[in-house]
Amino acid sequence: MYLLCLANIFACFCGYYFFQDPVEVKIGPSYYATRFSGSKRQKVLVNDTFQYIPIEMTLKQLLVLPDVRAEINQFHGSNDSIMRDMCDGSIFQLHPCFSSDNKTIQVVAYFDEIELCNPLGSSSKIHKVGCLFFTISNFRPQFRSQLKNIFLVSVANSTIIRKHGIDFFLTPFVDSLKKLNSNGLTVSIGENNYHYKVACFAMLADNLGAHAIGGFKESMSFARRICRSCMATTEMIQEHFQESDFELRTPQLHQIQLADMVGSDRVAKSTEYGINRRSILEDIPNFSVVRNIPHDIMHDLFEGVIPCEMKLLLQYLTEKKYCTVAILNSRINSFDFGYSELPDKPSLIDAKVLKSPDQNSTVCYQNVVTCSIPSFTDRRLSPGRMRRMASIYIIVKNM
Repeated sequence: MYLLCLANIFACFCGYYFFQDPVEVKIGPSYYATRFSGSKRQKVLVNDTFQYIPIEMTLKQLLVLPDVRAEINQFHGSNDSIMRDMCDGSIFQLHPCFSSDNKTIQVVAYFDEIELCNPLGSSSKIHKVGCLFFTISNFRPQFRSQLKNIFLVSVANSTIIRKHGIDFFLTPFVDSLKKLNSNGLTVSIGENNYHYKVACFAMLADNLGAHAIGGFKESMSFARRICRSCMATTEMIQEHFQESDFELRTPQLHQIQLADMVGSDRVAKSTEYGINRRSILEDIPNFSVVRNIPHDIMHDLFEGVIPCEMKLLLQYLTEKKYCTVAILNSRINSFDFGYSELPDKPSLIDAKVLKSPDQNSTVCYQNVVTCSIPSFTDRRLSPGRMRRMASIYIIVKNM
């Protein structure tokens, strides 16, 4: 009776709200060990599958809503040469579809893995799943970042993705984008037909996922060229710090390197170029893994460069006696944080943590310095030192 009630509730929900049934996609057969049968473990042949929700069906259901059509029809690019959104960048402006029709639906995909069980338990990797989402960057940023405007595309067990390769997991999504790019998408509402072009603007992921999706080396220890945006080596990044010091990867150079990875020296060329394979994303029209997979700003900046620089800056100020940890903590306690900043209010700084070489526990320092440094550097530092410290602070604050 209880299950029947749940089924009826779900049926009513599907009938009242927009609901799209997922499609089961078969990847290939694999042998899996079953439970013990007597004293022996048996293996059975099972077809590995994952669930896919066609992106074209999701878009059709969204375009029925007048608010969604209004957001797509209203271009929100800047007119004063100030970059405020992705549509103000050169990649958008040079894209054949977006530059010719700013009402083209801009698809931004996102891949990540989710741990469904306790990450510290014995089943931590058994039930881990890989998920592909997408959002529409035609929406203004305040709407685009809302959870209700992020849509699921594919779900698969991470073990299946690693066994068969991520290209198999991305194939239905890529095929849909190729079809939409060629034919567009037509939505009929009453007597009116609305036709839209659709193109993929970017694929987002963390650094490990981005390298896997783009076909680059996932481990830096197995690649000479460690960056997917330039041809930098481990030795070069220790001595040079400007973009102009490095040779940037381009879509044309990437294709040349892929064509060069043939024959008996393929492994050596793969290590030299930092490339494992040609990604299936290269099949998407006007898409390049070099140009359209941006870097992960959360891990690279907010949990990487910025906390590290803030910690070094605070270490310098405390070692030179321009400030003490006690003064810093008092300013944290007395600072008038705004309503939106209260959930992220930094904790007090431990002097031992500040002196430790560990850079992984310093995420909170960026907010601390942003709030506190201007209030204790104006009188304690000499003009020359203040200018040097302020330049570092301003760069990091702007980042």
